[in-house]
Amino acid sequence: MSLEVRGLVVARGQAPVVRGVSFSVPPGEVTALLGPNGAGKTTLLEALSGILPAQEGEVWLFGVRVERASRVARARAGLAHVEQGRAVFPSLTVEENLWVGARSGLEEAFGLFPELEKRRRVPAGQLSGGEQQMLVLARALLGRPRVLLLDEMSLGLAPLVVRRLMETVERLAQAGLAVLLVEQFAHLALGIARQALVMSQGRLVYSGPAQALLREPGLLQEAYLGRLEVGA
Repeated sequence: MSLEVRGLVVARGQAPVVRGVSFSVPPGEVTALLGPNGAGKTTLLEALSGILPAQEGEVWLFGVRVERASRVARARAGLAHVEQGRAVFPSLTVEENLWVGARSGLEEAFGLFPELEKRRRVPAGQLSGGEQQMLVLARALLGRPRVLLLDEMSLGLAPLVVRRLMETVERLAQAGLAVLLVEQFAHLALGIARQALVMSQGRLVYSGPAQALLREPGLLQEAYLGRLEVGA
């Protein structure tokens, strides 16, 4: 298993936000992580990548416990985290932004997003929101990750751009990447995911096939309201 989480508890300040969460993310698949605002999804991803400490529980990355490892150590072990907000270096060009994360050349990034090659010498601050999201995703992939955490990459983007990004993420997973995708557009995420997780009030209330949630909209609604038990 690429990423395995066991009984994870994470707090912000004195308040627990993630409460005893356990799940796994296999290679070659997209796992959708859904839930209402404030459910703890972003906090969970930040604990997985090392931005926030875990109070309890275990995080396993390719058979090695990493919940006490630094963020840099987790990245070197193959974990990449694309956070909310499209954090580019606005005064640097597209090409310079990509070199920040690159372990080799930039051909892979430009092959994935030809739009960026046309803008390679343009300052990143002048890109559209969709282009900036492509840039952030491409930069993460140039680090050669094996597990990718994606947090609300569609935020504020046009539906056409969102579908373009979703198709790219799906292809990356098919090539062997393990993807944990937090997404506001639940149906788009479920459409490319094999497994789905739903959080409510810091706990997992659904863990199972993504297609089951697509087929039964009422089940997804019940999960968002926290009325299901894990495995339902």
